[in-house]
Amino acid sequence: MRVVILDAVFRDPGNDLALIQIFLSGYDLRHDVVVAPPESVIFDEWLSEKTTGPIRAAITLAIEAGFQSHASTPSDVCVYVRVEPNDEYAGLNAHLSATAACALLQQPFRILVENDNADMNFFRAFLPVSIRQRFEQFLANHWIEFQHCGGITSLTERVRANRTNHAWRIRAFALFDSDGLIPGQISANASAARSQCEGFVAFHMLTARAIENYLNDIALDSWTRTGSASDRPRNKARFRAFRRFDRGQRSHFNMKRGFDGDVDHDQLATVGNFYASVTPVDHTTLQHGFGRDIAAMYDTDLFPELRNQCFDLAIDAPELSPAYSLLMNLI
Repeated sequence: MRVVILDAVFRDPGNDLALIQIFLSGYDLRHDVVVAPPESVIFDEWLSEKTTGPIRAAITLAIEAGFQSHASTPSDVCVYVRVEPNDEYAGLNAHLSATAACALLQQPFRILVENDNADMNFFRAFLPVSIRQRFEQFLANHWIEFQHCGGITSLTERVRANRTNHAWRIRAFALFDSDGLIPGQISANASAARSQCEGFVAFHMLTARAIENYLNDIALDSWTRTGSASDRPRNKARFRAFRRFDRGQRSHFNMKRGFDGDVDHDQLATVGNFYASVTPVDHTTLQHGFGRDIAAMYDTDLFPELRNQCFDLAIDAPELSPAYSLLMNLI
């Protein structure tokens, strides 16, 4: 997040502690912190009078890093630290007192997901190499947190409950499934989530049905070797049948529960002849899908052979590329 400290703030000694903490967040490369105007006599006097050698050096480095970082990767969010006591929010910009700004900048950036660790592992699996190290550092430092909402309805309620919390909105991002049975379709729950997020909080709704629909052949081939020896022939048969699906069918198939899982779906009639090209044998083979734990294939701690060489953003999930760019500009 970009932070611009207006130099008049340095006149009030009551701001000193908050300002030092803000600068240290820049020194840690968590936020991009600069002073305006850049050549400020007020700031120079404050720096020489109120800080000691190590702190002074850290602040100087923080400002240099802030200017360099913003020149190469501008942030969509800016916090202006000002004298006026009334906090104001305009879009993704905030005009705050030093104390309020310090409190906001210490909050972790929240990534809201529907369920458990599978969504987190999915999101991490496709991280571009250019941002992977920084993202993982932020995650390890708890500067980014995945918040598991317990389903898409609960995620929607979480967003709705914070509609008037502007500090929350600029430190949050939502990721959720479309749950569509065919291309271009989204479920009523996904539509409600999108409506709550639009114009309020940054989000990405998957174009495919769910995260497991982005598993590629390398991951699914590894899955065939899981379970007991007696399971493996059946697993391989499912994988072979699934490989004969076209791209659209792969993107919207009920990976966990198969064709049987959609028998009572309220939008089943919209599917029509979408799977008409699937042979009766393949249809029977995939009657029950791949099982409820298929998304565990994104867990590269469980499946280290898939780490760093399996999931390809450009091939398997190109739609996520702008979402990653947006997210890194927000944090």
